[in-house]
Order: sequence, then C-alpha cells, then structure tokens
Amino acid sequence: MKSPKLGLQIKKIRTEKGITQEMLARMAGLSAGHVIRLENRRKTNPTIETLKKISKALGVSFETFIGIDEKGGPDAA
Repeated sequence: MKSPKLGLQIKKIRTEKGITQEMLARMAGLSAGHVIRLENRRKTNPTIETLKKISKALGVSFETFIGIDEKGGPDAA
C-alpha cells in the first residue's frame, strides 16, 4: 500500500461522488478528524478495518486502496 497516494485517492473518489469529509466520516463510522488526517497524509498507516469502512462508504472495492499493483493494478506504473 502506498500511503502517500492513499489519502489522495480517498479524496479524489470522495469529491467525485460529492461527499464531504464529514459525510464520509459518518458513513464509515469514523471521526471527521480521522478522515482529514488520512487525506492530508498525517495518518499514513490506517488499519485494514478502516480501509474496509471507507471503501464500503464510498462504494468502491477494498482492493482499490490496498495497492494490488503487481501486474497492472491501481498503482501500476
């Protein structure tokens, strides 16, 4: 998982869906501060459970965030 990109990826998906940080936090059962720290890369090692909650709230697969990029996944170069 590439943490610096993780926050940017969460923010991108969230804003594309028109969801505020506060809304995402509520939908995922997290604090708004937690979401803000993730997006601003001040929290760089979220738990798998946190990523599952965020992916469910955003309506994307968990794999979107875990960086399965060995053979062409989301973070492939």
